[in-house]
Amino acid sequence: MVLLADDEGRYLDANDPFCRVTGYSLDEALGLSVRDITSPDLSTHVGGLWRRFMGQGAMAGRYELKLKNGKVRVVAYQAVTNVLPGVHISLLRPL
Repeated sequence: MVLLADDEGRYLDANDPFCRVTGYSLDEALGLSVRDITSPDLSTHVGGLWRRFMGQGAMAGRYELKLKNGKVRVVAYQAVTNVLPGVHISLLRPL
C-alpha cells in the first residue's frame, strides 16, 4: 500500500491496495490524516510520532492501522519525508 501525505499528515494520494485493505474509497482516503487511520491505542501518541518522523527523515516498523469498519490491522511500514518538497511517502504491508 502506498500513501502520500503533506507536512501536516493529511493524505494527498493513496493507491488501490490501500483502499481495498482499509475499506476507504480514494475520495474518502483523501479526506483523512495520519491521526484518522491510527488505532485508538496509538492515537494519543500520533502527534509525537509524526514530529519524530519529520525530524528524522525516515522511519520503519510496525503500526496499528484503523480500518474504515473500526477494526485494527497491524502493518509493517517504511516512510520517507520530502520525496518531493512537502510530500512524504509511506509504504505499508499487512502482517
